[in-house]
Amino acid sequence: MNFIVNGSPGSDPAMRHRGVCCAGSRRICKGMTKLSRTVAMALLAIIIFATLSPIQMRPHIAEANIERALAYVLLGFALALGFPNRLYQAVVFVAVTAGVLELLQIIDPGRHAHIADALVKACAGIVGILVGQLFVRSSGRLGER
Repeated sequence: MNFIVNGSPGSDPAMRHRGVCCAGSRRICKGMTKLSRTVAMALLAIIIFATLSPIQMRPHIAEANIERALAYVLLGFALALGFPNRLYQAVVFVAVTAGVLELLQIIDPGRHAHIADALVKACAGIVGILVGQLFVRSSGRLGER
């Protein structure tokens, strides 16, 4: 990751510390952040649909726990890239989203809410956030070399 601020590479240590620029351009960085945020919102919409729709409308790709985990890992990863300086807020968002969506399944008589499902979703989301944070931080270190 090359940091170019005011024409000199790496001149702003605060930017390096936060790892907010990628590929040497603030414009590219902002674009990646916006893209990651858009992807996170799209994933959230898909997760909401899959969680609250009638069971026969829910897409089936793999075993249910694998689907849950994959969806939330991807959501967590996208949140980590879209909000690299909001680690704790992303963790709280993923955990609360998993719990609330699981509880909302009580409304639909064809669905069932289980605490274990909510825990799988929350843990998978947190894993995705951690992997995303590692990605952001490692890409920052690579650019400093």
